[in-house]
Amino acid sequence: MQLHERFEKYRFIIAMFKFLMGGIEAIIGATLLLASYAGLSGLITRLAARELVEDPNDEFIRLAVEKMFVFLDHKTAFGAALLALGCVKILAAIGFLRRQAWGYMLLLAVVALAMPAELYHLAGNPGLISAAITTGNAVVLAFLLIFRKQLSGHDAWWSFALKK
Repeated sequence: MQLHERFEKYRFIIAMFKFLMGGIEAIIGATLLLASYAGLSGLITRLAARELVEDPNDEFIRLAVEKMFVFLDHKTAFGAALLALGCVKILAAIGFLRRQAWGYMLLLAVVALAMPAELYHLAGNPGLISAAITTGNAVVLAFLLIFRKQLSGHDAWWSFALKK
């Protein structure tokens, strides 16, 4: 396999990963915006009640329910933020897949700006899914930075500034 074919394969994988993650975020955000507070709180209460029947002293479930109700108090803000972030990731993935320089830069910005929050979340709440997503995004970020010229079709903006 030639080097160019490899870059195209990795470009496709990265774009699809970001498109999928953006789609999931957009769907969750839209759901939070459209779903009623009463409906979501009822769902949380019913799910917790099933678990508490098995173990009435389950502190994890009690804590999770408490956190979910705090989250529901701000569901509109969370929903709008997730919807916007998901749409930006989808747009960046499409631009990147179509070999547009703006798509590369937007994707790089989204991944780089989200990395500190992902690392903070992983440190506070370690888990297999969080670790896998954070690792995937770290690999994407490293790949985007290391192969910027091949992926963007241009030198990075800082290389032009250094030549002056």
